[in-house]
Amino acid sequence: MPKISQADLERAKGIIMALPMMSHTIVDDTLYEKILLFINSLLEHEPSITTTFDEWGVFAIVQEACVQTDQDYRVYSVCYRLLGRIVAFDGKMFSKLALEQPGLLTGIAAGLRSTEPALRVACFETCRGFTNCLEGTVWLLENEKIKTLMSSILLDDSTYVVAESFKFFQSLVESKDKTGFISPAHQEALSTLSGLLDPSATIKELLQPDVDPGVLMPVLEFCRVMANSRTTASLNYLEDSGILHTLLLLLDDSNRIVRTRMIEILSELFKWAPDPLGLLLPKPTEPASAARDHIRHAYDFVISLVIDRIQNPDTANTIVSGLSLLPCAIDLLKRLENKSVKDALVIQGTFTRVLEVCIKGHTLKDIDTYTKTVTMLNTSRSLSYKKSLMQTALRGLNYLVSEFPDTDIVRAIVNTIINAEPSLNSVLLILLDRKWAVDQSILKMTLDLLLSLLHALTLTSLTSSNISTIVYKTMDKLIQILNEDDANCRCVSRILGTFDAILENPKLSEIAMGTIISASFVNALKLKFMDPEWDVRDTAVEFVGRLFELQDSSKSTFAIQHNLPMLIFDRIHDNEPYVRASALTSMQFLLRNRKGWAFIQEHPKTRDIARKLPRLLHDDEAFVRRAALDVLSCLVDNRSCQGIQVGLNNDIKDSLNPAIVSRMMDDPDSEVRVRACRFLESLWNLHLHDSEQQKRNKTDDDFMGVDTESYFYVLEGNRLLLDAPNDTQRIVRAEVLKIIERILNDSPTSAAVSRKRSIQVDDRDTHFLEELGNVDLEKLRQRSIPEHFYEETFVIDAEMMTQSLEPLNSGDDVNMLDCY
Repeated sequence: MPKISQADLERAKGIIMALPMMSHTIVDDTLYEKILLFINSLLEHEPSITTTFDEWGVFAIVQEACVQTDQDYRVYSVCYRLLGRIVAFDGKMFSKLALEQPGLLTGIAAGLRSTEPALRVACFETCRGFTNCLEGTVWLLENEKIKTLMSSILLDDSTYVVAESFKFFQSLVESKDKTGFISPAHQEALSTLSGLLDPSATIKELLQPDVDPGVLMPVLEFCRVMANSRTTASLNYLEDSGILHTLLLLLDDSNRIVRTRMIEILSELFKWAPDPLGLLLPKPTEPASAARDHIRHAYDFVISLVIDRIQNPDTANTIVSGLSLLPCAIDLLKRLENKSVKDALVIQGTFTRVLEVCIKGHTLKDIDTYTKTVTMLNTSRSLSYKKSLMQTALRGLNYLVSEFPDTDIVRAIVNTIINAEPSLNSVLLILLDRKWAVDQSILKMTLDLLLSLLHALTLTSLTSSNISTIVYKTMDKLIQILNEDDANCRCVSRILGTFDAILENPKLSEIAMGTIISASFVNALKLKFMDPEWDVRDTAVEFVGRLFELQDSSKSTFAIQHNLPMLIFDRIHDNEPYVRASALTSMQFLLRNRKGWAFIQEHPKTRDIARKLPRLLHDDEAFVRRAALDVLSCLVDNRSCQGIQVGLNNDIKDSLNPAIVSRMMDDPDSEVRVRACRFLESLWNLHLHDSEQQKRNKTDDDFMGVDTESYFYVLEGNRLLLDAPNDTQRIVRAEVLKIIERILNDSPTSAAVSRKRSIQVDDRDTHFLEELGNVDLEKLRQRSIPEHFYEETFVIDAEMMTQSLEPLNSGDDVNMLDCY
């Protein structure tokens, strides 16, 4: 690894020396982060640089900065954090700090209880750095102000302070896993310190239902941090402290956010803890002979708890919280070594039964076990509760199907849902009930579940005829929604997205393409192309365009089979500019797709479209002009410009002439200018290609009424490209740089021409390439690359630290911004 440069050392010295002189009028708080970022990068690069810092007298300099009267708290923060970083990389420096500048340690201890949150965060971070050495840990142990800190920090009003304090305590707990990496004395000191700061007593006192959420959320965050640690030390802490013994009581908390956070903690524990119930229940669980028995016990416990809360609820919230717990059982199911299909069907059956309860209510068959559930949901807020339950059930079913791909479990789940008609109908009925179908979250989750089921359906042992029947039934329901007069843009977009996903699956697309149902879908889609709402038309155009994104896919075959590209061509001159732009973008997909390109060549109507493309360059909207230039570039790249009028008459809007191309190169929109440059590059490549073809064939190509050899020059592409490096926008210059480099690399030089006579380069080409070669590419590159702009963001030096916004003379501040 290369050593730190002398320039960086000088800059670091200047920064450290400038700490006592830092301006109090600094507005940009990120400047302090730049200081730490730079110093930390040096420490990570070469930890031994702490010796150099010591030679500069870093502790004395920091002390000088901290003893100044009315010092800015931000200066205290950066100074203390700097000390913490130095000690973290070189533990020996703590003894020197304590010996030479004990006042700094006193200030750090006092800063933990400062009124400024940023200073409290900085002091916690510094203490975390001190624990990397034995001396720093001992100092923390002997400091009386720190011993009762963690319990009170749970009530801190700053989330940043709370988060940093949790990191500090977590590092103490996890130090028990560092046996062999630190000395026994150091490890014992860290263990003692973690015991002194242990907030478990306070947490168990606060972790109760209906405690103020503002107090409860930091407690839950602490539990989440420890549960998410997944280390042996954190597991032992959770077992010994018992802080999670009252966690399940929060299922009855009235606050939804509290219940959601509690479910997140349970889900995390169920994913990795060897004995989840041993952490959650205050009494020991039943003895088990192996770890897998613990998981089985936890799974059975959760299933029993969920079913009891759903079938025997005290309130509607009891049902909601109970069902929210059921996805956690899926995490346990994945860990069962002897998992069975029956276990998964219990979860699936509970989810689908709740869906039926929400949709059918008292009309549900076999309602006996769910009588209380139905009654409890018939309240003034029944719609809200049902929506929450349906979202949880739909999300849970989708999670269950997706977590066991291509297994006996998913096959059994799909067969059960499909064969048990009420189950499938429950999902499909959601789509037909306007009360639910208009809800975007319900609609999205329902469609996602249907897709998962249909994809999994292809893996089952069902016959093709059975699969076809189910696909027809599903598509028929989707088409019914699509045919609704009041189907809005988002609804149409989600339905079309579902059809797109069906066409991506080879087996499902084969069923969808060869049936009468596909004709019904196409008819519904055609109506959307004529919808009075422009956003619906735009969605339909984009859908057809996406069918041609992939080469040789079944989606493009489906589109061509039903002449869907013709629908795009009709929208190129739509009254709405967004639709025009989408139609042009979709046309690009056709031009780049082999099947789409073959379709275009077979239909003479496309020549009429190409003839009218130049008119779109006069469009008022920049995004339409961008799309039009992209299509023109595609046509030129495909060597298919037939029908486009090219000439010198600048008054004809349907003509591609020097005036309009020059106007595009001077367009107010920088992206239009970028695309104009790419179009000129395509013209140049076409010129070289046709010149080569003419040389080989010894014939003239009749191309748009002009000699193709001069097509690039007819539109004055040589002049425009040579002027482009002077563009005012960096993004345009960057694109011009790439284009010039490609042209120079791909074009034959005079020496190459003398050796290879098969390539003809006339005087104009030679002159153009010579002028292009005279462009200072290195200078253009420096004016184009953005990296140095980003680097300036992290630049920090002593001058920036000490520069003041206060005027030297009292009358010099007349134009100073008020925010300063």
